Amino acid sequence: MLMNNFKEEKVDISVVISCYNEEQFIIGTVENVIGALNETGYRYEVIVMDDTSGDSSVELVEKYIEKHPEYPLKLIVNSPNRGLAYI
Repeated sequence: MLMNNFKEEKVDISVVISCYNEEQFIIGTVENVIGALNETGYRYEVIVMDDTSGDSSVELVEKYIEKHPEYPLKLIVNSPNRGLAYI
């Protein structure tokens, strides 16, 4: 599954956030990363890579993407679970 809020354009910085059962922390992490990147003045993209979480991590990120179309945020969900650091 792929969900995203950004157009195909060149970026200066790509940040990948790995996610596996992080419902308590994922939105705070995304907001911290976006906040820091917004201060840089560079074009960026943020990719949340979920490895088949069993909690509501995916749903939370999907809702965040829908609420914030101004942020270049992409969600990729592995199926099946592929383990640490697989993209």
